[in-house]
Amino acid sequence: MNCVICKDFILPDANGWDGGHNAQPVAEGQCCGDCNDTLVTYARLRDAGYSSEQVSRIAPTIAESR
Repeated sequence: MNCVICKDFILPDANGWDGGHNAQPVAEGQCCGDCNDTLVTYARLRDAGYSSEQVSRIAPTIAESR
């Protein structure tokens, strides 16, 4: 399966899950871990009302935990 955002092949996560991530609100479909970490998480936090400063602090921590 390919990422709907970057079109790269979706690699399995460390836990073996190979179904990708929900790409909403950036796109319809599944995205790779990199796009999830760099685009989707940021967009979701912004949509939830977090400021750009808060998003910049929170999102990297979420990505590191994945």
